[in-house]
Amino acid sequence: NRRISEAKLRTSEEKLRLITDNIGDIVTQTDPHGRIIYASPSWKNILGYKTEEMLQKPIYDFIHPEDLTEKQKKNFVLQRTELTEFRYKHKNGNYLWMESQGKILYDKTGKILGAVFTSRDISERKKASKALRMSENRFRSLTQNSPTGILFVEMNGTIIEINEKMAQI
Repeated sequence: NRRISEAKLRTSEEKLRLITDNIGDIVTQTDPHGRIIYASPSWKNILGYKTEEMLQKPIYDFIHPEDLTEKQKKNFVLQRTELTEFRYKHKNGNYLWMESQGKILYDKTGKILGAVFTSRDISERKKASKALRMSENRFRSLTQNSPTGILFVEMNGTIIEINEKMAQI
């Protein structure tokens, strides 16, 4: 009976390891103080760190200093349950934008054991969003400062934008 239970436990642990070792997102478990006690192999793939380089270090040591206050560091585990964007430091010194969400872990008595975080690289999405904003600003500036009247109309005939020169006309 004991051997069967141990075999089931090993099988379950192997399945869990197979999932966490191959997931594209970073999975991190911390103790109640925010020190890393588990770092998935995705840390290496995305941010360049080996698992052993992560263990027992505070997770916030890898977050850009401007993204966390000292007060937030002290209560990091309790505050990170909502979806948040941070810049995480790559081993090469650069920062990548990461979207992160955590779940606090409790024991049976309600005592906080730590937290589990999942994080994904959103650097390309941030770059695309910034490029789109810049393009929209350039377009708006050109439209508004044009010496020619400009009018934008939807297919149904609704005017959606008009520049100052067209308003004067």
